[in-house]
Formats: sequence, C-alpha cells, structure tokens
Amino acid sequence: MQDYTRLTSESYRWSMRTVVATVLALSCLLGLAARADGEQRRIPWLTFNEVTLDAKTHVLSRHDIFPDAWSLSPDHKRFAHVDYTCDGCPPSTQLMVADVRGPGDRLLIAAAHGIRYVAWSPNGKTIAFTSDALWLVNADGTNLRRVGESGIQPAWSPDSRKIAYLTSNGYEPVIAVLTLASRSVRELAVGQNFRWSPEGSRLAYEKVGGGSCTFQARIVDVSSGASRAVACGSIDSWSPDGRHISLIRYDRGPGSSLWNVPTRGGRPRRIAWDAFGALWSPDSRWIAFGRGHHYCSSKLWLVPASGGRARVLAAHSRIIGPLAWSRTGRKILYEAELCSGQ
Repeated sequence: MQDYTRLTSESYRWSMRTVVATVLALSCLLGLAARADGEQRRIPWLTFNEVTLDAKTHVLSRHDIFPDAWSLSPDHKRFAHVDYTCDGCPPSTQLMVADVRGPGDRLLIAAAHGIRYVAWSPNGKTIAFTSDALWLVNADGTNLRRVGESGIQPAWSPDSRKIAYLTSNGYEPVIAVLTLASRSVRELAVGQNFRWSPEGSRLAYEKVGGGSCTFQARIVDVSSGASRAVACGSIDSWSPDGRHISLIRYDRGPGSSLWNVPTRGGRPRRIAWDAFGALWSPDSRWIAFGRGHHYCSSKLWLVPASGGRARVLAAHSRIIGPLAWSRTGRKILYEAELCSGQ
C-alpha cells in the first residue's frame, strides 16, 4: 500500500461544488443510469484515484458519498467526511469515515448539532470538528470532548499540540490559536484563510483590503504575533521546505492564476492560469493543480514550481481535486466527483 505525504492545502474547498450544488443536487445525488436491460444502477458519486508522473491512472475505490466537509488522514488510508444534505438545509450531524483503497464507509460519531468543518490531526490520533463549538474525537470514535467555543475552519499545528481557527471580534474575522494542553486561546491576527508553516512557527493568512490589494497575503509569527505582508493574492499552500507560498489571484475575466511567492520576500512568479488546488511535491520542485473550464470537464496538471511548461497527468468528465503526493514523489492521489448527466 502506498503512503502519502500530508496535504498542505485545504484552500481548494470545492469552489466548483458551491456553484453547481443546487443544479446538480437532484440529478447527481441519485446518480442513476439506465442499463441495457432496463434496470437502474447507482453510479458512485466519488472515486479515489492515483496517477503516476507518466500519466498512468487507476481507480482505488468508489463511494456513494457527497462530502461537504472532509479531511484526509495523515497516512492517507482514510477519509473523514460530513455529507452534503441539500442546498439551504442544516448540515449533517454525522461524521463518517471512508476507506481510500476500499469500499468501506462507517459512522464515526453522531453529533447533537450540524457539523461544518473537519480536520484530522497530523499524528493521526484525533479528529477536530466544529459544530455548536469546537470538538475533538479520537480517530476510533471514542473520547468525544468539547475543547473550545464557537469557531470555524480548525487547522492543526504540525506537532498536533495547537489548533488555529477562525472567530470574530464582532466586526472582522480573527485568527485564534488554541493550545490544547492549557486550553488557552490567543487571538493572533485579523484575517482569514490561514495555513500553518511546515515547521509550525508561522501562519500564512490573507487580509481583505490590505493596501492596494483586494486580498493581501501575510505571514505572522505565532510566538511574537509580528506579521508582515508578502504579496497580493489569496493563500493557497506552503511548499514543504517552507521557502515559498502558492497564491491564487482572480484576474479580470473568468478563471484565476496560480503564483509562487518566496516567503522571505521577492518577486512573485506566475505558474499557471485557471488553476485550483495547488499541491507541492515532497521535494518542493513540482506543483500539481486542477483546471477545469466546465463543470463536467477537468484535468490534473503538473508544472515546475519555478515556472515552465505544464503538462496533463489526468483528464476526467468528472470534477477532480488533488489530494496528496506519495512520499517518493512518484504518484499523486486525487478524487473525482460525479457530474450532471453521468
């Protein structure tokens, strides 16, 4: 069984799904297709796949699930998820766990209130989720406990000792950090869309309306609280060596562009157009990303992190999402979701 490095970016939060959820809810959630004998069969909504760098793909597993919130386990064998219910409906109260390389999918816990965000700890022992408050549960479903007040988008520090989350001061979004041992909370910065650095001493985040930027990417030191601007753009992910951050910029017209920015300062470099879900290779030399001009046609691309010609690794009539590189950097794990009419 292949193991994978931890996904460094969760910024790809199904932006395409947000647009199409209402349109596809009835047709896709049923996922039915007529067979030649007139019977109906259910088409799995989601598949886990892997592709080699020479573009050889195969399906690892198929699942009839529609994840609205999710997190991959650090060993990349399991997929914690909360399924979409319906547009405008309360979120599901059920936290499920699916097997990445098999058909299994089981209920982990049933919460008293709807679950909106899920985050698996880097040490693999615990899953954090937000409901009416911030909760933790062991990866086997035991020891459910409340650890914090209301907040969203929990993100574990690399050592699994702290959780950053988004709260509010009544006027603006605020990034707070909870230290689990002491249960102490510190408000770190006004901003949103944050990512821990690989070594865990810094957070990259974005500030709305920072100077001449619509979104200003910044880096804050977790210990001192000192922050500095890096570039204009929306935070995507850190490189594993901590020397660069990928940003998404929304340019004039449709689509977006992917940029590589040195964390110590320097000129940003545009890497690709119409990109989402940037995923750095373990050696920080390559970036895999998704691209799709239409809901039912998307591709997985590979481009040098320093810039250059991009090439297609996988093409689908489904909506794809890059998930993780193998530790050797020879394979990429990704998911593909059903699209309307399939």
